[in-house]
Amino acid sequence: YMTVSRVLGFSAISLVVCCMVLLLAPLYVSAAQADRVKGWAWSDNIGWISMNCTNTNSCSTVDYGVAINGEGASPSMSGWAWSDNIGWINFDNAYMTAADRSFHGDVVVYSTVEEPYCESGDPYQTNGSGEVGATGGGYTCSDDSDSDGWNGYISLSDTSPVAYGPVADGTDDTSDGWDWDDDQYYLMDGYAWGGDVVGWIKFSCQDSDGAGPDTNTCGDAGYGVYLDPFYFEFTANTGTTPATAISYNGSYSHIWTLIPEEEVTGCVAGTGPGTWTDSPNKPTSPSPVSELVTGVNENFPGATSTLACTNIDGKTMERTLFMYILPPPPIISFSSTDDNIPMGAQTTLIWTTQNISDCTASGGDTGWTGAIATGTDQTYLTDNLTASSTTYNMSCLSDYYPEYYEEPAFASETIFVQELRVNFYAADNDGDPITTQNQLLAYTEKDNINLTWETEFATGGCVASEDWDGVKVAASSTNDIVDGSELADIPEGGNYIYTLTCSGEWGSEIERTINIRITNNPEFSEEISNDIQ
Repeated sequence: YMTVSRVLGFSAISLVVCCMVLLLAPLYVSAAQADRVKGWAWSDNIGWISMNCTNTNSCSTVDYGVAINGEGASPSMSGWAWSDNIGWINFDNAYMTAADRSFHGDVVVYSTVEEPYCESGDPYQTNGSGEVGATGGGYTCSDDSDSDGWNGYISLSDTSPVAYGPVADGTDDTSDGWDWDDDQYYLMDGYAWGGDVVGWIKFSCQDSDGAGPDTNTCGDAGYGVYLDPFYFEFTANTGTTPATAISYNGSYSHIWTLIPEEEVTGCVAGTGPGTWTDSPNKPTSPSPVSELVTGVNENFPGATSTLACTNIDGKTMERTLFMYILPPPPIISFSSTDDNIPMGAQTTLIWTTQNISDCTASGGDTGWTGAIATGTDQTYLTDNLTASSTTYNMSCLSDYYPEYYEEPAFASETIFVQELRVNFYAADNDGDPITTQNQLLAYTEKDNINLTWETEFATGGCVASEDWDGVKVAASSTNDIVDGSELADIPEGGNYIYTLTCSGEWGSEIERTINIRITNNPEFSEEISNDIQ
């Protein structure tokens, strides 16, 4: 806190944090960020009094602060302030008058000095370790104790010995040449009284209220106790730490709390990831308010979200929150110009990689191996493919491997060859195949046996032989699926053999045979054997 150090003139401020660690702090100091009383007060006798650990960025070590609780005409106060020289100061017996934001009541000193000033009958005696004894208890006072009214507490307001008490300065912006920070609202003006030991406690360097010593010590730098216009908390359900970083293109929720919410007239989002700024005007109630943020794809490591809220007096407070976002994941787009090619043909593999450092090929043909190129529209011409299918694999490491993406990205492309296939069978008049399992037909039904074939990629055609002949499928490069059927020529009883030979690309050939036996017995039966594949 730069302006404080210029006034202080000694190293007490730098010792605040370490002293708080060493001394026995009350167990119930907490929630300094939420406490609305902040800044510094000054006593010529005891030095600086810190109202909030945010003054020294020490909240992670000892979280303390003075709070204003509730609403109404006289909200209560609570919490703790800290002095290097007299220890913890508790505000649980104090209150604020809402109309002018003035402080009233007494605050208790939990002294941490070795021999605090006190009188034997005082209600707040201490043994020097942060504990408070009851009146007449076992704690003794220093031999050097004064009879000056110091009794372990400080009066925030009274009319004796003169009228005094801290009250908010409505002008806020400038005080006798000192411009104070825009985010410090309701600067307190005035004094508290701690007797001759603590003396006058000045709540800001300006002191122009006409009560107390009424001296100005600001110059072009200053200090003071100030009030946040309202309690304002801005956070998120995840993504506020590296360990909870949001997935790239993921989502999270912003949450903000406003107390008292009825005094806040509006909130506006300034910056932030994803959809946070799409609709900048945000609701103020019911508090806490929550909004889902989607499409979070800002640059790694993240983005700052801001929310500014304004109260009925026109006082605006802004909160910022850094949202950690994971880096973009590795992406592979992998395809081929044709993944269903004629037997023995070639095809071209095409791939594009994003957020990838290097890739390795596996599977495929003889040339598809080892390191391969990364980037946009990379290509590879395959070998002449004769297997029914060939699979090409690609394994790639992320630009952020292994810190964020431990597993390689994987992609594959399978190329299918147009392989010759032939199905040849005997069927009845309905087209249903006649099976080989004891299938017997009456002789009078022999003229109802049809020879049926189905071929695929028989580019060289199909030719009949044995007990039939002729071209059954003409050779053609466009042959994909060709069907045909012909009534079997069975003039009389005996054995009949029907063979169909089909050829495809690269010398491929398939032969299928059907055996039909006709027996001339009284039952006039037939037996058919199909070669169905």
